[in-house]
Amino acid sequence: MVKQTRAVRTRQQLLSAAAVEFDLHGYEGTSFSRLSRRAGISVGAVTFHFEAKADLAAAVAQRGTALARNVVGDAERRDGRAVDSASVLLLALGALVEREAAVRAAIRLSQEGGRAGPSWCGAWLPSFHALLEQAAARGELVPGVEPRPVAGLACHLLSGTAWRVRRRPTALPGRALEELRELWRLVCRGVVAEPYAGPPAAGPDGELRATLPYGVRSPSVPPQGGP
Repeated sequence: MVKQTRAVRTRQQLLSAAAVEFDLHGYEGTSFSRLSRRAGISVGAVTFHFEAKADLAAAVAQRGTALARNVVGDAERRDGRAVDSASVLLLALGALVEREAAVRAAIRLSQEGGRAGPSWCGAWLPSFHALLEQAAARGELVPGVEPRPVAGLACHLLSGTAWRVRRRPTALPGRALEELRELWRLVCRGVVAEPYAGPPAAGPDGELRATLPYGVRSPSVPPQGGP
């Protein structure tokens, strides 16, 4: 039992270290020697858990996509306007991007050819697009606005947020999320049919805590135990 507990702990430690390495250096720039140094374990221990780097990358990508899926259900179950639910989903994902190395690693691995695990955007983009389709059907979007390009833009915005976090590791917590919020506010001014009060504000730890238009509160995004 003790050995099993130690093995599980070592595996989680390795996955956390791998998430940081894949986020910062990509697939080609990550090696087992780098991983062993960051995780504080031997190369032999690395290969014991993952014989190939592709297997490790797939496990990290799976962790990042699972975190994204966790916030999709909360947005889909919200009452109120579909366009507000889409905003909450986007910013909840943005909070994950800022705070979770596994999420940023999943994005980068997908961008590098999808060689490892599922597509990160594929974990949430269909639901986000469906919310925009509902918004269009209900007259919440400006006539003539097509949901698909707006959904594609959201994917690019989150990828850009990951890049900004990666390049500015000393930025204040919540800064990248607040920048994403302001960019999305600009998008909504052009696509939302009614006057738009804006997406929820980011708290000091990146959680979403402000009240949406019409008194609907956004769900918070708790820490997910990443590195």
